Amino acid sequence: MRALALSLEKAIKDHGGEIYFRNPCQKILRVHEGYEVHTKKGVFLSKRLVSNISPELFQSLFEDKSIRQNKGKIWGAMVAYFSIDTTNPIEDLFHQVHDEHGSLFFSFSKENGASINQRVTVSSHVEVGEFNDKDEHYQQMKDQFEQRVLKAFKYHFNEYELENIKFDSVGTPLTFKYYTKRPHGEVGGLIHKSVFSLRRLMPNKLKGEQVYFVGDYAFPGQGIVSVFQSALNSVKEIAPN
Repeated sequence: MRALALSLEKAIKDHGGEIYFRNPCQKILRVHEGYEVHTKKGVFLSKRLVSNISPELFQSLFEDKSIRQNKGKIWGAMVAYFSIDTTNPIEDLFHQVHDEHGSLFFSFSKENGASINQRVTVSSHVEVGEFNDKDEHYQQMKDQFEQRVLKAFKYHFNEYELENIKFDSVGTPLTFKYYTKRPHGEVGGLIHKSVFSLRRLMPNKLKGEQVYFVGDYAFPGQGIVSVFQSALNSVKEIAPN
């Protein structure tokens, strides 16, 4: 994800764009020229808006339009981070494995060289409602997830000794909530149970406005497919030729 974010940052700057870090939006007003975006460090005027935040958060910022979405149930995620010391790095970078609790998604960094330290990210879907306070139960769930991840790694990648693992940390829906400001730490977009789930999705363009939605809350509404397809749909609306 870091490499992807850096490539996006480079592309924006290469095309003459500017990025303002640590400058949260406070409100958005519709004006004659388009939209006034009021932030912590200033006010920006724009003819169009592109949003990848949750519908309720956008609604709280955009004071002149009613936006509603029946999201239904949305996943949260537990994420573990560790590294392995090895002279034989894992070449296939993405793996989905299964245990008695469900699925675990392993992502390995691409490394070159003789003796290397390969980084690993592991995630799994969880109920966001289980994570409300950082209490004793919260720490127990983090510890249990760490043990689950190590057990699964040892079983499915048994050529690696656990002594060579350097465990870093475990993230929870509260972690996602803190860093991404997503409600309850939601991830993954809307869960599709049937074709009728599509009716719950945000359109890629807000009717009557020059406001475009991208990300896994917008159509088609789940996972990395939605992230890419919603962006392509919005680009086609903005620049059809």
